[in-house]
Amino acid sequence: MIERILIENFKTFAKADMALGRVNVLIGANGSGKSNFIEAMRVVQGRAMGLANGSLLNGDPSRNWPGVRGGAAHALWDDGQGDRRFAISGIHRGRAVERGEFEYVTTLNGIGSAGHTTAQLNADLLAALTVEQHREESRTEEELVRDLLGRMKGNLANLGRDSFAVDEVLGVEFNGVALNGLGYLKNRLGEIVFRDELGEMQFLDLDPERLRDYAAADVRRRMGERGEGFPLVVEGVLEDAHTKEAYLSWLRELTPERVENVAVLSGEDQSERRFAIVENGKKISARILSDGTLRFAGLVAAFFQKPQPEVLLIEDVETGLHPARLRLLMEMFVRLSAQAETQVIVSTHSPLLVDWAVAFDCVNIFVCLRKKSGATEIVPIESNTQWQRIKSSGRMGEFFAEGGMESA
Repeated sequence: MIERILIENFKTFAKADMALGRVNVLIGANGSGKSNFIEAMRVVQGRAMGLANGSLLNGDPSRNWPGVRGGAAHALWDDGQGDRRFAISGIHRGRAVERGEFEYVTTLNGIGSAGHTTAQLNADLLAALTVEQHREESRTEEELVRDLLGRMKGNLANLGRDSFAVDEVLGVEFNGVALNGLGYLKNRLGEIVFRDELGEMQFLDLDPERLRDYAAADVRRRMGERGEGFPLVVEGVLEDAHTKEAYLSWLRELTPERVENVAVLSGEDQSERRFAIVENGKKISARILSDGTLRFAGLVAAFFQKPQPEVLLIEDVETGLHPARLRLLMEMFVRLSAQAETQVIVSTHSPLLVDWAVAFDCVNIFVCLRKKSGATEIVPIESNTQWQRIKSSGRMGEFFAEGGMESA
C-alpha cells in the first residue's frame, strides 16, 4: 500500500502531497486533475518496471504499455522557470516490505532520468534469511538459497532477468564486497520485492465489449486494463469452492439478475472461454448480459485475481452502474480491499457514491481543485470549511453536485 505520495512539476501538479489509506476516493470537477493523479501513479509503475523515459511517457507497444496521456510533450507543469524535470516520490508498505521509499526524477532535456528505491523486508522474510533458521532446519546454504529463489520467482524480473541460478548467488559480490548467498539476498531481496510490488499496480477501465469477448485459454489469472482475460480470472475463481462462494455472494448482491451460479463457456474449438451466469438453471452468455452486470462482475473479479495487485486504480468507477448499487459497490471496496490486502484508488463524478464514501469512515476522500494559476491542488475533504456541517446533514453528495467542493 502506498501510504504517501509527493508529486512535483507533473502535468497540472506544481506540488501535491497526499497521505493515502486502504480505500481512497478522488472527487472534483472535470479538468480538476483527477486523471493526472492516476497518470502519476502510472509513471511510478512504469519506472518500477524499468521503462526508459521515451517508452514510459510515449508508450511501448512491445510491452503493451500505453504511456501517459499526451506523451512527453505534455508531461510537465509549466512553472514559468523553464524547469524541465518532474519528480514523484513516496512511501510504501507491502505484503513483503515493511517500509519502502521511492523517488523517481525524470528529466526531459536530454539528460535522462534517475531514481532510487530502498526497502526493509518484513520480519517473516528476514527470519527466512537468518543463519539461525538455516541451522535449525539443518539445511545447507545452497538448499536454503534454492528454496528462497523458488519462492521469489516472478519478483526478479525487475532486475532484467527471469531468475538467478543458485551458483550465481553463492559467493557473489555486492558493492564490491564479497558476500555469501544469504548475504546477497539480504541486500537485494528488499529492492527486488519492493520494485515488483510497485510494478504490479493495476489500472482498470473495464470495457463491456472486452468483458463479453472470448478469451484464449492460457495461464492468465490477471485481467488486462480493459478487461481482457476476464473469463480466465473467473475460471480460476471456480477452481476453489470457498473463493467461488465469496465471488457469487457479491454478484448476488450487486447484480439485478437472479444469479444462481456463474460459468465459463468454451468456444467451438475448446481453446476459448466466455463468461456466463446461471439463472433458473439456464446459462446466460456474456454476449447478451447488460453492460452494468458485466462491469459489476469484472470489478468483483478484480479482487480474486492471481496474483492479486497491491494497488488497484479505477477511473470514473461508477460508469454504467445503476445508482441503487453504489452503496454496495463502496461496501465491496471496503471489505474486499481489506481481505485481499489491496489498496483501492478510484475517481468519481457521482454525488451518490460520495455520500456512501462519507458513510464509511475508513474511506479517505480527496478533493481535486484547480487554482487560479491552473495548478491542481488535492486536499482531504476535511479541509473544506463547511465539511462538518454538510457531513452531519448527510447531504455531502448534493453539496458536491452543486459545486460546493470546487473551492477549499
